[in-house]
Amino acid sequence: GIHGINFLLAESLDGGGVSSLHLDPQGKTYSQVLLELEIPVPEQDACNWGLV
Repeated sequence: GIHGINFLLAESLDGGGVSSLHLDPQGKTYSQVLLELEIPVPEQDACNWGLV
C-alpha cells in the first residue's frame, strides 16, 4: 500500500561496485537519478490514485 517501485539494475556496473545488500554509493547515485525522472501517468490513473 505504499505505491513503491522496486528497480533491479542487473549488471549495471559491469561487475563492479560493492557486492552487498547494504546501501552503497552507487545505489545512492542511481536513486538520485531515478528521483529526477518524470514518469507520465494517464490522467484517469492519477485521479484513481489521488494524485490530482
